[in-house]
Amino acid sequence: MPLELLHTLARAPLPVRITDTADIDKLRALQAAGQVRAQIPPARQGLGGHEEQAPAVVFEITRLGMMAVQAFGPPAHDPASWTPGMPLPAARPSFQASLR
Repeated sequence: MPLELLHTLARAPLPVRITDTADIDKLRALQAAGQVRAQIPPARQGLGGHEEQAPAVVFEITRLGMMAVQAFGPPAHDPASWTPGMPLPAARPSFQASLR
């Protein structure tokens, strides 16, 4: 989820280099929303038809991004928000199925 990445970036010293393609996709969403200033090279076709993605670099979390971080606290399952002695969050399904 892009918001989780935004919270991670808010705790990191910038600039940050991102190499994971899933995180780069999330970063694209954050950049489109105006929440970060980043350099994201376009993906290109490599040998054998595989898509290759060069690393992205995040330079800044914008004021809008910082407002989102403050408005939407860290996810409940964020490992950085856990401290020894706290109970681990219970896994809950994202939906409730009914067989009636």
